[in-house]
Amino acid sequence: MRMPIAIAPDDAVRELEEAARLARDPSHDLSDLWLDRVAELEAWKGNKLALTAFATAALAKATDPAVDALSLIDRSGDPRSYNARLLARDVLVPSAHRLGFLLGTPGPDPLAGSPWFGPERIDEIDKWRPAAKQYADNLVGWLAGLTQESAREALAALVLRRSEALQRALEKRKAALVTGGEVASLGELSRALESFVGRNPEEGRRGAAAAAAAFAAAGRQVVARPVHDPGQVDVDVMDRAGLLLIGIEVKQRPATAQDALDIAAGAHAGGAATAILCAFGQGALRLPDDQLVDEADGEYGVFLHIVYSAGDLIRLASLTGEVGRPTILREFSPAFSAQLEGLGCSREALDQWKSVTDRWERREPLGG
Repeated sequence: MRMPIAIAPDDAVRELEEAARLARDPSHDLSDLWLDRVAELEAWKGNKLALTAFATAALAKATDPAVDALSLIDRSGDPRSYNARLLARDVLVPSAHRLGFLLGTPGPDPLAGSPWFGPERIDEIDKWRPAAKQYADNLVGWLAGLTQESAREALAALVLRRSEALQRALEKRKAALVTGGEVASLGELSRALESFVGRNPEEGRRGAAAAAAAFAAAGRQVVARPVHDPGQVDVDVMDRAGLLLIGIEVKQRPATAQDALDIAAGAHAGGAATAILCAFGQGALRLPDDQLVDEADGEYGVFLHIVYSAGDLIRLASLTGEVGRPTILREFSPAFSAQLEGLGCSREALDQWKSVTDRWERREPLGG
């Protein structure tokens, strides 16, 4: 029985590197046909993974001309089949990051989901929405006619267009980081921040960014951890020696008494004597603050603070810093944008916060 094709990762990486070289060589004429076809895939709304599936198939064919570019899994007895999911996950995704071009989606295992995972071949997929059927028919036809030479042309065209897409995304993100004018008062900042954070917590990223920005604006060194990072502390506030000064936990769902004691324990474990629980999801509910403060002090030797609003948080941050109110109000917005970026918040979040600060910038100065 003839075995399916096992594509050598090193060979596939070399093909991608050559495609990237050709894409960025101004003296090389890229195929207008494949540039147009990649543009058509980019316009396929609701199925951005088609770009990844196309890139995987083209990479497979460019690496080994014997490959059936419509194959999705390596079937026993089919000598032209190969494992598309494995090639995408282990070669295409990490190489795209390294070489600087976007795929359809940012996931680490992009072909693991529907409709690409399950069917044995792309031309066997039947879960297309009516509006997608023409796109799907075109994709199948393009891949069915691929040769090794045309696959290499397709790869170079894809790398160019998706490199340009990455640059556009980066420029938009950079523009969103340039926040505008100074807010007039803590009350105004607090109201804007609470609305922004509560509207879409993004799994707690926005709240953690707010906590980190408050202390950064107050002149402190902060380290904010990504969502799902292990540990009991979302934000570290450091002293001048780089040691943990305050441990902060942010909850954008109703917090419990145990959450408060957990952050006290986490701060204690890190050598800090102060802990803050930002209970931003409480609504009208309140924790037994006095009892929890006493327990944290008695059990962990930690001063526990529980804050329920962005204004409370910023006021508390100001007490730990060495800068005045004008500096904190001026520095909070750019610090918040930087923290949103660093914690992986959505581009929409950056754009929305920039629109808030732009309104402040356009406003007439007080007394003007």
